[in-house]
Amino acid sequence: MFLVSALALLPVSYSEFPLQVIYSGEITAFSIALLGFALVFSTTLAFFCMPLALKNLEAATVSIFMNLQPIVASVVAISIGQDVITLKKGLAALLVLSGVCLVSVNRLPKLYDTSQSRDQGKRIWKHEC
Repeated sequence: MFLVSALALLPVSYSEFPLQVIYSGEITAFSIALLGFALVFSTTLAFFCMPLALKNLEAATVSIFMNLQPIVASVVAISIGQDVITLKKGLAALLVLSGVCLVSVNRLPKLYDTSQSRDQGKRIWKHEC
């Protein structure tokens, strides 16, 4: 999934590669341990737990949780002073929240039941309007 995304964005973002700052500090055992912790516990473990969650929860619920993870990470990073909010990040958060809303709309109860109707144009209402 991430490989496909990276390859799809490569033509658009290739021109910005020389502008990126590479943080090359001293490599210590502590910095490697921090990187390992971030890789194992914040990403890999969450993705391995997703099939377990799908066994016990609805797919829409798991999708909402997985899609909100970047928003929660951004809020935490901004609140502890490790990041600043910009227009791009605000728009990205808005797009993520829009996607979560689209997933949630399918979970709303349907107002009519077409399974009891033999005529496709005729709808039997479940609830009073």
